[in-house]
Amino acid sequence: MPKWLMHGETREEDVVVSSRVRLARNVKDHRFPNRAEEDEAFSVAEQIYGAMQDKEDHYRRFLVRDVDRIKRRVLMEQHLISPDLIKNRAVSEYYLRDDEQMTLMVNEEDHLRMQCLLPGMQLRESFLQVMEMEKKIEETVPFAWHMEFGYLTACPTNTGTGLRASVMVHLPALKYSQQLKGTFDSLGKVGLVVRGIYGEGSEALGDMFQISNQRTLGFTETEAIDKLEKITNSIIEQERNTRNALITHTPTMVLDGVFRSLGILRYARVISAKEALQHLSHVRVGICMELFPEADIRKLDDLMLHVQKYTMLAYKHDTKQKETEDEVRAQYIREYFNKEESYGKR
Repeated sequence: MPKWLMHGETREEDVVVSSRVRLARNVKDHRFPNRAEEDEAFSVAEQIYGAMQDKEDHYRRFLVRDVDRIKRRVLMEQHLISPDLIKNRAVSEYYLRDDEQMTLMVNEEDHLRMQCLLPGMQLRESFLQVMEMEKKIEETVPFAWHMEFGYLTACPTNTGTGLRASVMVHLPALKYSQQLKGTFDSLGKVGLVVRGIYGEGSEALGDMFQISNQRTLGFTETEAIDKLEKITNSIIEQERNTRNALITHTPTMVLDGVFRSLGILRYARVISAKEALQHLSHVRVGICMELFPEADIRKLDDLMLHVQKYTMLAYKHDTKQKETEDEVRAQYIREYFNKEESYGKR
């Protein structure tokens, strides 16, 4: 299980899988990574390295170019690093705290991106941890800042606070009842954006959606967090009400969906990541309905991370299996449900 998923008290985890806050910063008097020569990028990295030397928490430093190709993608699937960090691997690096809840990405789209990733509805705690880290680094590293525009970033949409707050939400009922379009359209009107599980341009798999603030200019960090938290609470209520309505009016259909998916996961010999995530989404609904009172929802969330493409390829390589990726995935899932007695006997 990813360490970030293991720690901390969680709230609203029937709908909110995780909360993340990210700050973008650039070093004063240096060109953005997309315009900088390698020597300048390395100079920025060394400044940040110097600032990290006296941190009380233990961080490990990794040069992206030295990390195995599949491992890089596994880290991306676990939401610990970004696609842009991988793309810029000639000069990029990252710091990972021991609990894996805090990552610092260097020479990504910006010189520095600090993110805190926590399970459940913990936006405020994520925000506090990121701001604490930002203050510590700014003691020795001057950030690019403009009196009128605020913190300067490579992409104008991040200029201002440089803050992106997001929640990963599980919305199977709203999707099934065809309410997603209306809900997402209303979010766009209040400055929020909905993306897939890996951010911009990615697909929404397993009924999982990432909701985040769209603009960072014109309001404070606290205002951005308050706004997203308030709207997320409204979405939680809407999803719960829709689930309850479906259970009340079409109980057989809901139960059939849960147990049909459980059966497929228990017995399938070949399964793609996309299909596996959809069936696991249905089983997750069953946990929230208390059909499996002993089941651990975090373990299921962990399984949803592990069945994805590169995590499964890494497992296949480590266990030296010759079967196809989809065959190995099916076997992995079967073994999981065989060991988990909380889902009933086969």
